[in-house]
Amino acid sequence: MLLKFSLNVLISLLLITGINAQDSLANKKPPIIPINEAIEKGMLELKICGAYDPRFFYEVLDREGVHYGKCMAIVLKSNIDSFVLLKLDCGTMLIPTDSSVQEMLVTHNAEFPLYPGETYSTRFYAMCAQLHNKAPNIETTFRIGEMADSSLLSLACYIDANYIQNMLGQHAVWAFYGSGRFRGFKTLRCR
Repeated sequence: MLLKFSLNVLISLLLITGINAQDSLANKKPPIIPINEAIEKGMLELKICGAYDPRFFYEVLDREGVHYGKCMAIVLKSNIDSFVLLKLDCGTMLIPTDSSVQEMLVTHNAEFPLYPGETYSTRFYAMCAQLHNKAPNIETTFRIGEMADSSLLSLACYIDANYIQNMLGQHAVWAFYGSGRFRGFKTLRCR
């Protein structure tokens, strides 16, 4: 009888310990790492390119994202054995490998999951920054550049905060980036 009671207590303690361990793992949030830091540490391989595929006909050209919207694609391949989230900040500049293609401005904060040993791909929000150069497509690769200067960063944050991921926002970026800096935007701040 005492043996049976001791066995029940032991099983109960093991179950409670197991449940508590599962709860603590489920509530644990993965670390959020800036994407540039992850690249420097060799945590991943990545490819960034335009999302537009010129082989397909689009009735409405920018509906699928050529100049703005989710017009950039990213492919991440993990080189690590733990799960992390990668952060790409609004206002980050993307620099094309082809100088005839426009630089791109990230217009929405993004977090990408990086699972151990897996590959992940998705699209993210950006806008073309140079009206005089070509729009990106799937053949155009980019590297992650620096943050935009404070004025252009303020504009990107304004576009993000007010969800102006459309032609109006795109033209604001082209006008702002191409013709000097509008004084009015210098007072805007990111939230």
